[in-house]
This record gives sequence, C-alpha cells and structure tokens, in this order.
Amino acid sequence: MGTRKQELMQFFDDCINYEGEDGYSNITVFIKMPDLSDLEKITNSRVNWKTKKAYYERAYNDDLALITNPLIIIVSWVGV
Repeated sequence: MGTRKQELMQFFDDCINYEGEDGYSNITVFIKMPDLSDLEKITNSRVNWKTKKAYYERAYNDDLALITNPLIIIVSWVGV
C-alpha cells in the first residue's frame, strides 16, 4: 500500500483504463475545507479524468493536503 496520493492516482488510472460498459461515469472527490462545516463534493466527469488526475497529482502532497493551503484536504473519493 502506498501513500494516500498514490491510492487516489491508482483509482483514477483504474477508472480511466476500464473498458467495460458498467464502469463509472463520474468520480466524486470529498474535500475538507477549514471554513465549511460539511465536506465539499467535487464531481469529475469521465471526459475530465485525465486532466483532473494531473491537477490532483501536482497540487496535493502525499497526504492529499493542498500544497498551497494544507488545511484543505482530500478525505475520500468514490466512483459513481
């Protein structure tokens, strides 16, 4: 098992590379933000997966805290 960031990147790779018709249409990422009482939910559609994966890879550290503001953290994700 790798870092949380590696887990998220692998999840994106698995979703991107899945060929079946029963694959996910969206990936939802849940983010903890210091000024919000509930998690922010960001839904990424299939056509954006490669771009969003690249963004998360460069913008977040190994613990999935935003590099420019470590109080913003990706806490979980799910395919839907």
